[in-house]
Amino acid sequence: MFYSPIVLKSLLPGVYFRHWYLLVFSIYHLMMTPIRLDCLNAAEHALHKFVSLVPELYGVQHVTFNVHLLTHLAASVRRWGPLSCSSAFFFEDANGKLLTYFHGTRGVAKQIFRSFIGGTHLRKLVQLYVTDSSAMNVIDRIVNIASVCKHATKFGQNTVCLGFSSQRALTAAETVAIQNVIGCSHFSADKISAYRRVLINGNLLHTESYSRSVRNSDCYFSVLSRSRTYTLSGIVIVEFCMSTDCNAVHDIRKEVMLIAYPVAETVLQTYDNDLKVNLSAHIRKAVVDYSTVVAIKPTDCLTKLCMVSDNVTNHYLIPVPTFELD
Repeated sequence: MFYSPIVLKSLLPGVYFRHWYLLVFSIYHLMMTPIRLDCLNAAEHALHKFVSLVPELYGVQHVTFNVHLLTHLAASVRRWGPLSCSSAFFFEDANGKLLTYFHGTRGVAKQIFRSFIGGTHLRKLVQLYVTDSSAMNVIDRIVNIASVCKHATKFGQNTVCLGFSSQRALTAAETVAIQNVIGCSHFSADKISAYRRVLINGNLLHTESYSRSVRNSDCYFSVLSRSRTYTLSGIVIVEFCMSTDCNAVHDIRKEVMLIAYPVAETVLQTYDNDLKVNLSAHIRKAVVDYSTVVAIKPTDCLTKLCMVSDNVTNHYLIPVPTFELD
């Protein structure tokens, strides 16, 4: 839904496109965390306008109960928070897992209870004692846990590099960018370890080259301290010395750094005169500046963005809101 305005712009007649945009704008903002009161009110008015236009555009037969329920979504968000907080997908997903906790029809409740308690205790024991990856795979299947990756290396509390690393040398631009961030005296090795995937605070990011190979757009992210958006070029593990006199003592440290290119953004304009808001304020046209290389610490990453292209050559970025995972 969030990138549908880019896809449908050249396909839908103008009046239907503007009508659809009302729903996109509303649902997007009702899923944001946090959500401002003015955005909540605007989303509510947009939903009422969307529903009121359905009979005129599609016929009264399409004014179903589900369409009417859209007018109550804003009230639900006021009471319970973003739409993801009252989603039924969590419960449906849990029901699916419960079905794997019993076999046969005798003592179903007891089977589910024993399987759940056993799995809970097993997870705690695994975290304490198991390090072998092959054993982890077997235990994951037993306790019904989906592994993120067979090969994962954790750095700090919230950063996990995924897959195998490769060895390469830093370019001159990358070296300068990293030194500007960490202020090290010098690097302790000629080559660094490079990854193509990383998990930061639960957000999966790919390098631009890897995203292109798997046909997705997991390489765009925003940084709070710089109020900018970047595309991820590389994920590197650098070892450096912070000592000013290496003959006396070495102060070797290891850190994950994101190598990225800045993105210039322009907000799209789709103004609604009745609501007095820009319905496409969350969609930005993007142009990557490949002439500038910057280094960013994973702790500075704020949020992930979705990129979508139109049928010409334009690229657009949309911040990913909070949504349920089923």
